[in-house]
Amino acid sequence: MFTWSCGFLCQEVWIPTVDQIKQAIYTYGSVSAYIYADKFFQAYKSGVFNNSKRYKWTNHAIQLVGWDDTKQAWLLKNSWGTSWGINGFMWIKYGSCRVGEGAAWCLD
Repeated sequence: MFTWSCGFLCQEVWIPTVDQIKQAIYTYGSVSAYIYADKFFQAYKSGVFNNSKRYKWTNHAIQLVGWDDTKQAWLLKNSWGTSWGINGFMWIKYGSCRVGEGAAWCLD
């Protein structure tokens, strides 16, 4: 029998703070979240992705698996396979494309 423990990072707002997401990754491991995946996101190959356009919604689920404060970026794992990005991962600037919206953790 499985016992699941899950929760949203922040009930009051849809995008938790950088510190709230960091604490969740540190405590629970990867965090599921949403992002707006525009054509530039889809074409990502390397470097730190930064799209400062203010989107009103999200359209894609991802996992936040780490961060680098030197880069001011999350390490994001995508579901599109290893041919996308950096072997299926991306460095994305904090706050870019609504990254982190609806962030939640789950333990089994």
